[in-house]
Amino acid sequence: MHVCSSYCDFGESLSTDATAAHGLPRCIMGTIPPIILLMWSLVLALLYIHKRRQQSYLHRQNHFLYEDLESGINKGKCDCAIKCKRLDGKCQLEPNSAACINDPAKFVRGEDQSSFLYTFQQFLHICVAVLPVIDLIIKASAYHNRLQGYILFNDCATFVTWLVMLFALQIESKIFYAARISRHSLILFLFWTLAFVNENLAFISWNNDHWWFLRENNNQTAEFGLFVVRYVCTALIFLFGMFAPGLYKPAAEEILVVDEEISTEGRVVSLLCSFAVRSSHGLFLIACLQVVSRV
Repeated sequence: MHVCSSYCDFGESLSTDATAAHGLPRCIMGTIPPIILLMWSLVLALLYIHKRRQQSYLHRQNHFLYEDLESGINKGKCDCAIKCKRLDGKCQLEPNSAACINDPAKFVRGEDQSSFLYTFQQFLHICVAVLPVIDLIIKASAYHNRLQGYILFNDCATFVTWLVMLFALQIESKIFYAARISRHSLILFLFWTLAFVNENLAFISWNNDHWWFLRENNNQTAEFGLFVVRYVCTALIFLFGMFAPGLYKPAAEEILVVDEEISTEGRVVSLLCSFAVRSSHGLFLIACLQVVSRV
């Protein structure tokens, strides 16, 4: 069998049905899911490109300037010349610089965009994007008869998809962090969910000789190894999507202040309602409170 002699191999076609004994055909799984994920990522990227143009001031606020700390308002001297940024008229140190990591636990845990977990989340996207390139190199060097149309399409679509999603993740993290949003958008989280579900669909074809689970030869062993790495990376990306390490995390003091404000407002309203019920003009005061709350 020559390279790209047909789109599908193993005598399959896009019209081959799934069976209970052999599971899903590889030709279909290498065509339909990559198309869905690729279209999903392109739509998301276009949305964020449009939003990025509308909110260009966020990039101006995050623009880093290489200046000496003596240019700040305090005119104080520093024993280190490192990167700083302009914020509220002052030159402040870059959060991920070695001189500013005073709390290693906070740096690893993920309180801002300089955290280790957010960097690792981006690294996982790069790993998933590189895996199809490795697959093409292995097949082109040792198993060129397996370089059929659906494999080339699947690897190329997967490479483009995860690079686009890395771009979308970075843009969304910047926009949402500036807006103090602590959860990723639904459309981005749904993409990670679909990608993880797509990897789990392979287990339906556990007994299929055309898949890699039996590991009957070196080609299937290599494909199985790539599948394990891809599955682990996709699962971690899905978990990090729920944790959102690159987004804003409110401090404990802020949560305490909000709770105190809510409790104070609740006590005031309860006192006014009790006074209104006991007074002769209770109904009138209750109606006024309702009008004020609506406004």
